[in-house]
Amino acid sequence: MIIDAHAHVSREDYGNKEVLLSQMREAGIDKTILVPGGMMDARKTTGYLLQREQPKGDPIPNEVVDELIAEHPERFFGFHCVNPNQGATAVEDFQKAVARGKKGLKLAPVIHRFSLASDTVKELAKVCGELGVPFYTHVIFHPDASTEKVGILAREFPHTTIILGHMGLAPADDEAIQVAAKNDNLFLEASVGAYLIVKEALHRLGSSKIISSHPWPDGDSGGDEVSRREPSRGGFHSERDPPTGSPNNGWGLENKKMAGLVSIGQRGLRGASGFF
Repeated sequence: MIIDAHAHVSREDYGNKEVLLSQMREAGIDKTILVPGGMMDARKTTGYLLQREQPKGDPIPNEVVDELIAEHPERFFGFHCVNPNQGATAVEDFQKAVARGKKGLKLAPVIHRFSLASDTVKELAKVCGELGVPFYTHVIFHPDASTEKVGILAREFPHTTIILGHMGLAPADDEAIQVAAKNDNLFLEASVGAYLIVKEALHRLGSSKIISSHPWPDGDSGGDEVSRREPSRGGFHSERDPPTGSPNNGWGLENKKMAGLVSIGQRGLRGASGFF
């Protein structure tokens, strides 16, 4: 089974459910973890990261994820996105979403410009641990939303599964590997990570700490871009292909661009009770 661990779905013509379903069929992807998209124009990411431009952000289109899950419950899982600047309202909204069936939390500091050290973020991390669902966030070029801050969260909430999106400050964040090595509950989601830094992460951390995906529609999941590998190799693996031996022992990727690497580590979502 091949599971894409991170895909944005929206109502935009380039990222809507019809396009996603078509590309999943073409690429042979069985299941996908969805997060709401359409809150920013991926073509302007540099401007957002440097805070020259402001994404539109709210309202967060979580309902697009809900609709697709309702139509294809056997193919999709949903992470619920909230804006921590909304305080207790954001926490309550997330709790209700999990009660309705959402499988994790998605935070987007590049869009909502919040601190990963805020009281609301800490409460969300605590709630994720209590509910047994993952806490997913990416980071930006700001000390309040940095890879270091994610590591602090992981230490403060050791019973919460924390996923650091895009290998930290992709494409080559060695600090993300260091932080993940120090925290058993911190995992790296590898979309847009450079080939060499993902290979280094596999060597130093092992495959069970790496969650593979691409940030669709930023990365095209067309079938000709999907890497194929032998099930016996280490590294990335599917639900039916648990890792055996060292991930550095003969692991190989035919497509070093890594576009379309969509299998997910079976143990890479430890703590996500009822996830599959």
